[in-house]
Amino acid sequence: MNYINNGSTEERTVSAVSLDKTDVCGSEGKIESLPLFVVPLWYVKVEPKNIQELKQHLKKTHSKYINSFKINTVVEGANTTHSYSLTKDPVYADLREQCESVMSDLFIKFGYKNVDPYVCDMWSTCTKPMEKSSGSHKHCNSIFSAVWYPFENNSPISFDKPNDMMPAWEFEHNGEGFHEYNLMRHAPGHLITPSKNTLLIFDSGLYHQIMPNNFNNTRFSVAMNFFVRGKSSIPTGEIDLTKL
Repeated sequence: MNYINNGSTEERTVSAVSLDKTDVCGSEGKIESLPLFVVPLWYVKVEPKNIQELKQHLKKTHSKYINSFKINTVVEGANTTHSYSLTKDPVYADLREQCESVMSDLFIKFGYKNVDPYVCDMWSTCTKPMEKSSGSHKHCNSIFSAVWYPFENNSPISFDKPNDMMPAWEFEHNGEGFHEYNLMRHAPGHLITPSKNTLLIFDSGLYHQIMPNNFNNTRFSVAMNFFVRGKSSIPTGEIDLTKL
């Protein structure tokens, strides 16, 4: 898994009592946005053609841990699988392609027609009842990140409010600027409760964590990072992303 813990010298523990709370239930084929802090969060319904096979694969991948009697109240990396295997695993091919299509639609919406976003990293997570991730973290070596939830009854994911964070990608030139989100959320964090088949998309630099699983079922999710190919115009010229 490709992530950065915030470190032991600076705690980023967020109290659920002080957080704004939102339940999200997207519509298939319609990408919706949530005005989250200085950067928005997007969500949409995604259902792979082989969703039943994918669900069974997730359960089998984590079966040894699920069937163990051990319960970790804090799980380092949320009991993640090795990300490299899922990026190239054919079971996840349709999910990957659909998520890349969603990201392409987003970039077109924001005025970037010559940019080709792709999944550069993918992994699955599982947290048993009473468990949560070890702490707030952000993702590196990517521009956007996403989490997909194949089951119902998902424990929330929390996002920390960024104080001085600059977005990894700028949309300001066409009316979707991040400045409009600055005044819309004043809580120190935000809890997102996703429904089944929801894909959450967020800036990779946004700190987040899996909150305690208060359900009786194991929570599964598939996380991924995106990078881009192509060319992007900027005020002083053009960025050739094919050379990165």
